[in-house]
Amino acid sequence: MVGTQAFRVEGEVIEVRPNKRVWVRLANGHRLFAFARKRAAERQYVVGQSILVDVWPFDLSKGKIVEEQ
Repeated sequence: MVGTQAFRVEGEVIEVRPNKRVWVRLANGHRLFAFARKRAAERQYVVGQSILVDVWPFDLSKGKIVEEQ
């Protein structure tokens, strides 16, 4: 199916929410809600931290945190 692969973008944590979820701002100003994978759930995120997020083309409002920088 066309357009089902995620693309990876870099963003900055702007707000930390419960259950390892964060609001992320991308370089172009877009904001999205991102969540941590289960194996990364023990990590703590802080405002201003750079992270990599997988985003799917069919829903640009959510993403999965794949790596911290």
